Amino acid sequence: MTWEGVFTQIINDSHLVTGDDLSAMTDQAVRPLGLNAEVLAVDLAQAALSPVQPEPGTPVAVEGTLAGRAYQLGEIVPGRERGGRVLWVPILDGTDRVGVLRIGLSPGVVDDGPFRRRCWALSGLLGHILISKVPYSERLRWIRGGVSLSPAAEMTWQLVPPRTFATERLVVTALLEPWDTVAGDAYDYAVNAGDAFFAVFDGVGHDLQAGQDTALAITAIRLARRQGITDLRTLASRADDLLLRDLHPPTNGPI
Repeated sequence: MTWEGVFTQIINDSHLVTGDDLSAMTDQAVRPLGLNAEVLAVDLAQAALSPVQPEPGTPVAVEGTLAGRAYQLGEIVPGRERGGRVLWVPILDGTDRVGVLRIGLSPGVVDDGPFRRRCWALSGLLGHILISKVPYSERLRWIRGGVSLSPAAEMTWQLVPPRTFATERLVVTALLEPWDTVAGDAYDYAVNAGDAFFAVFDGVGHDLQAGQDTALAITAIRLARRQGITDLRTLASRADDLLLRDLHPPTNGPI
């Protein structure tokens, strides 16, 4: 098996694999190279990295661990585990950090520059696959949000784009706190080849209604933007119209 074969196998297998089987899929693909692998996803609080597998595993803290150091610094961090060599490789979706890849090396594997570049490329591929599985994987959703998300926070995190995005000319970074009970506060952005749009929302209140109002505002502005509207006042007016329509829905007369 060559590295080309590993990438080909992972790409082909990823079409049908479930989100919680990503670690097993990756491990099976790299075994012929004398490696073993495990995917760990970070939670929304960016406090713990949990193994991506069907059954709950032991989380690894971001603070004070080699895995967390790789996640925080965005670089490969070597270590030792049960007497063997390990590489912790950050997993990125674009430039948004979503976890780490643990790669175990057998004694015959040479840990040099070309090898690490292939490990980096592998983790990048897995980042895209991991995020593509989140919308329909309850296991991945549980790892990312646990059971502590409020209804408003659950709605908000499904609505907002990734927290970090970058091109050669632009970097966007956003945070939402308190991450598990956020309501009414949100952000949105869109980046094209020649322009970028960014918005911050602050719905009145800190309850589910505030979250719903902000969700409607984001929806209205996104729809208007995709219709070619760029004037800020017009975009805000579209949001106002949808909010007023929700506040005073049309009726068909008395029942």
